[in-house]
Amino acid sequence: MKGLVNINGEVVHGDKPVITLDNRAFHYGDGLFESMRIVQGRPCFTDAHWVRLTTGAGLLRITLPKNLDRASFERSIVELVQRTGQVSARCRFTLYRKAGGNYRPDGNEGGFTIELDDLAEPHHVLNEHGLMVDIWPEMRKPINELSRHKTLN
Repeated sequence: MKGLVNINGEVVHGDKPVITLDNRAFHYGDGLFESMRIVQGRPCFTDAHWVRLTTGAGLLRITLPKNLDRASFERSIVELVQRTGQVSARCRFTLYRKAGGNYRPDGNEGGFTIELDDLAEPHHVLNEHGLMVDIWPEMRKPINELSRHKTLN
C-alpha cells in the first residue's frame, strides 16, 4: 500500500486507484520511467534523469505536460519527499501518454506519476556474496535509440 503519490502535480493518497483502466500505460505500455535514489531527502542525479526522460519522451512522441519542466520535475519530487517524511527512498517517476485510442493514440499529451518506496539502507550496499551471471541467447537486447530508455513496454 502506498502513502502519498503525485499524479500530474497533485499529491493524493495512493491507497485507492489513481489511474483509470483505460490508461494507455496500463494497456499498451505507452510511456517510460526513471528510478532515482533519494539520499538525505534529496533526489540524486536529477539532471541526468531529466535528460534521459525528455529524450525518451521525444522518441516516443509524448509531449511533456504543461506543468512539467526541469525545475518542476525536481520540485515535485522534493515536495513529495517532504510531505511523506522519507529521507532514504527509491523514487519512480513515470511519464505516460494520457490520450485515448486503441493501438494508435488519439493524442500525444503526457501525464506523470511520482511514487516513493522506503529504502532500508540510507546508502548503497554492495552484495558481498557476488552475482551469478548467465547469457540467454534466445532473447538478445536490441541495440537502437530506444534501448537505453526505461520504457513501460
